[in-house]
Amino acid sequence: MATTLTDEYATFLALHEAQLRAIAVPEHLWPSLHHKLSQEEFDAGDYFHLAKDEDDDLHAVVLREIDPNDSNAIFLVDHAWTFTTDNNKPREMLTTVPSLIGRMENLMRIDVPEGADTNARVNTVLDTMWKFVNSYRLGHLKPEEAGTIWYVMDEFGSAIEHSDEPNFNMAPFYYVSAQCAFSLLWPKEAIEADDFATLNYVPARDEDTRTALCAALFYPKGEGYASELGAICSRRTAAAAHHHNETQFSRDSESVPPTMDTLPTSDALPTPIKIWTDLKLMYEHLTDRRFEFTDVEADANVVWPTRHIKDYVALYENPNVRVFNQFPNEKVLTCKDLLYETCRRANNNQQPPYMALTFNMETEFPELMQEFTRRDQAGLDNVWICKPWNLARSLDTEIATTAAQLAKLAQTGPKVACKYITKPFLIKQRKFDFRFLVMLVDTDPLQLYVSGVYWLRIANKPFKMDRFDDFETHFTVMNYTDYGVEIISVDEFEAQFKAEYPTEDWEAVKADIFKSIRAMFAAATANPPPLGSMTPFLLA
Repeated sequence: MATTLTDEYATFLALHEAQLRAIAVPEHLWPSLHHKLSQEEFDAGDYFHLAKDEDDDLHAVVLREIDPNDSNAIFLVDHAWTFTTDNNKPREMLTTVPSLIGRMENLMRIDVPEGADTNARVNTVLDTMWKFVNSYRLGHLKPEEAGTIWYVMDEFGSAIEHSDEPNFNMAPFYYVSAQCAFSLLWPKEAIEADDFATLNYVPARDEDTRTALCAALFYPKGEGYASELGAICSRRTAAAAHHHNETQFSRDSESVPPTMDTLPTSDALPTPIKIWTDLKLMYEHLTDRRFEFTDVEADANVVWPTRHIKDYVALYENPNVRVFNQFPNEKVLTCKDLLYETCRRANNNQQPPYMALTFNMETEFPELMQEFTRRDQAGLDNVWICKPWNLARSLDTEIATTAAQLAKLAQTGPKVACKYITKPFLIKQRKFDFRFLVMLVDTDPLQLYVSGVYWLRIANKPFKMDRFDDFETHFTVMNYTDYGVEIISVDEFEAQFKAEYPTEDWEAVKADIFKSIRAMFAAATANPPPLGSMTPFLLA
């Protein structure tokens, strides 16, 4: 194929070169890739065929020699099913899209009992699919907008098996011109006829994590990987296990002044008090004439951004600034992984009693998989809620019930896995959560206030331990969705609590909640940065 940069090829490179380099596709394959994409040429059938083994599993077998230096040795793999997990989409698609469920059952080699109803078939596919799905994100979107996009490759792609020493590379590729994604397959080495095509489906930064991910992905058949978990976890001392976590405490480093003198008294504030904020709600509701908004942050007396403040020195040295809405290193409370690690350190490296059993999926996946295996062998439930470190509103949060799902979720960005609470405290037979506003005044001694008004966020459907993909049953944050939102006031909740739990004392329960809140803040301020929070700048 000619390699002259035609206008079409130049446009292709302008749109895709950064992506091609990021996934390390060799440059000599780019012209052929452009041709195959633009002509929709799926020629893998000329080089591979599918073969069944004695267990009825499919394998992709090479038909003829493939030379990695051949400029044509790159193949398009179609995606048979693409979805997000928002709003029960996979279940909805399997139920409503003609032929999809049958194709997935065939592709995943699922035996369908005679007379099985649609709901049972859908549940089986939803459980099995995690061994087959892969994922990508659209990089031009903000983190809170860039949800995980899942896909199942076609019959050929799904038949390519895992190997610790693979002979092919594969990566998802977004073709801008067609606005769709494919997977690209190209050889790592010279391939002989009749070789099985293999891939490494479990890249990881260290061998222990990789072994645990393999044990999860192939559970329960991956006995070879699972048998190593005991030794791996035994040799991982507490210090070694937390080494990576300590480096994470230093991420997003902040500049703070060397001394923490108090700021001048609020009596010295000018009138009107100047506010700088990028928060729309404040513009809409702060109408008191004693305040006015300024577009110049340096002129403000109150700085109230939605962004993460990193330069506390500049704020402290600005004579205008008297109040701001954050304190140094507060990420030990606001980031889930650091909150978990901070509270555990304060509890002699044991799980704190006010937190569900938690594992950092980045650094503790071997321990998570060991616990999953233990629970499975003991006949206990294995339901885990997996949450991204630094997103709110249930974004990118999934409930996992299989080891393979845990493995795939661990590869979609940093997360913690918390044991799902199977017997939650319910109101109106539904899950709910409290939202308390905590005001930190001082850290030495620790001085906190909690607003007397708190919020309830409640699920829309009665709680039950099934259909974990049903957002309205298992999640409580409805005000950012298209679902209905029920508002329950403090007075209504307390009356409902008394009616449903007449032998319980709500004031005693609330006291326990406040005790836990104080324990978390005490843990967060027990050490100086980066392992703890710094005293906020105070108004005298």
